[in-house]
Parts: sequence; structure tokens; C-alpha cells
Amino acid sequence: MYSMFHVKRWQILWGNGMMKTILPLSLICLIAATNLHAEMIDTADFSPLMSVGHWGKGSTETIGQTFTVGDDNKLENFTFYIADSQDPDYIDFTAYVMQWNVDRAMGPVLFQSGSLRTTNNGGLGGWEEFTINTGGLSLVAGEQYVAFFSSSGYPSTPQGRGWAAYAGERYADGSFVYFDNGPSISNLTTSSWVTNYPGGDLAFEMTLVPLPGAVLLGMIGLGVAGVKLRKRA
Repeated sequence: MYSMFHVKRWQILWGNGMMKTILPLSLICLIAATNLHAEMIDTADFSPLMSVGHWGKGSTETIGQTFTVGDDNKLENFTFYIADSQDPDYIDFTAYVMQWNVDRAMGPVLFQSGSLRTTNNGGLGGWEEFTINTGGLSLVAGEQYVAFFSSSGYPSTPQGRGWAAYAGERYADGSFVYFDNGPSISNLTTSSWVTNYPGGDLAFEMTLVPLPGAVLLGMIGLGVAGVKLRKRA
């Protein structure tokens, strides 16, 4: 992620002693903010011929992607690409995030979206992009999670299914997973998902950023160093 700060020119004012202290602190904080970055996972430069399915009502109800959290451990959003397989039917579904344990989801649901629906009429409009904003979901560094779409809980219709865009082997710290879990999500944590066929990853994008506390501590540390440097000067 690029910094929103753009420095064109600095005008140093030496009118009083206080300004001598404030300017170095401001500069140090600016440098710290400029160096902050988000982790951007992106496997979405995929071939339009690569897809997995069918997914949706009356078929495989749940598809997802596992991922491992690093130092940037606040999940801002994730994106999957879906295409209907039949016109005029559609897929109703919900997006979720849960913790992942070897071959299944575990623990409580950490994030759940509202109801979503495909709209691209049998795939004629190409891949439909669904970006899910989580509101800044705090996760644990070093742990693995699964982001997934599920049509469970919605009425089944004969043609309410489609395809998900697939990227092949692109992401080393997770994989494409799916589960024929039927009409309920209650067994997502009690039964094994399919994790090894066909392998690889969904075409997906994901943004993780540092937690605000970690950012603030880093900037405070730099600010204190700036004060000490100024006093010694």
C-alpha cells in the first residue's frame, strides 16, 4: 500500500525553541507512516478458462481459500470471482471467515456478511467480482484461517449454481478448499473438507494491515528517539 503522504518541500522555521523540537518529531512520524505497508495477496491474474465448479445450490455448497496471517494481522477485505452457469438463475450465498485447523474450520464464525447474490446472467458478463469488506477483522499472527462463500441455508433451485475462478498453484501459505456440507453450516467444524483436489488456489485478493496498536507503538518509539537525538544536539 502506498502512503497517502506526498512531500514536496520542507520549510524549516527557527523562530523559537519549541519549533526546533516539533519539526524533527513530525518528520520522524512522517517517515514512520510512509514506511507502513499492507500485505496484499493477489492470485487473480488468472486465465478465463481456469475455473472450479459446480458450486452453489444443490451442488458443492461451500468453497474457500485458506491463508496464513503474518505480522499484518488485521483483515480488511478479500475478493473472489464467480460466474453463473445458467441464465436466468442465480446463486444466493454468504461470505464467512473462520479459523482453520488442518482439514476443517474451527471455533466460532469470526465474520459473516449479509446475503449476496450473483447477477451476471449465465456468465455472459464475464467473471463477477465480489469484494467482502470485513470492517477490520483482528486475527492472530502465525495462525491459519479460511475465507469462504457458502450457499447453505438458502432455498435450492435446479440451476442455481456456477463456477469460481481458479489460479492454480500460486500461494504457498494456503490452498483452495471446498465442502459438500448440505443446507447447514453446522458441520463445517465437525467434518473434513476437501483440501487436496485439485489443489492450488482460488483466484483471490486479500488485504491485511498492521493493528493500530502496533503502528502507534512503533511511532512512539521513533518519536522518543527523535527527542533524545534533539537534546543531545
